[in-house]
Amino acid sequence: MSLDTKKLPNILKIKSCLRYDPRTGVFTWMERPLSHFKTRFAWAMWNDKYSGKRAGMKSKLGYIIIKLDGSAFKAHRLAWKIHTLKDPIGVIDHINGFEHDNRIENLRDVDFDENMRNRKTSKANSSGVQGVNFCKSSNKWIAQISVKSKRLRIGSFDRKEDAIMARRCSEIDNNYHENHGRIL
Repeated sequence: MSLDTKKLPNILKIKSCLRYDPRTGVFTWMERPLSHFKTRFAWAMWNDKYSGKRAGMKSKLGYIIIKLDGSAFKAHRLAWKIHTLKDPIGVIDHINGFEHDNRIENLRDVDFDENMRNRKTSKANSSGVQGVNFCKSSNKWIAQISVKSKRLRIGSFDRKEDAIMARRCSEIDNNYHENHGRIL
């Protein structure tokens, strides 16, 4: 099960363990009650080591991951639940593209397609523009776009600038987020 679809703990459990600051997006461990532990020793050790400290670790992909009772959760999903008191319906999108920025103003609950319309340009992209690449066999610039999970060919162009313009117009026509294709 993906960390993006895993059922989140109930809100009372989350709030009894974590404090979330919506202005900074930072989670802090709270002093946890004895009932969360099997022994008084484990309770004392845990609270001594973690209470009041920043919660979570950055994953290889840049997301903050928080372990709660042996299960890992993405911090942005926990932030959404704490702030709205509801589980996310879709995918929690980081509007500015920084996976570790969990300020509530930077998060939105969107469907998968909407999330894909707010992606940064891959480091492997050779043209510098998402959806534009050079085809050696035709000696043309190709512009493509994904709409409703289907890749559509916009056209082939002699000039890179024309392919970029066609791609940008298609992004507007298909309601891509203004941040889409940014280079971070």
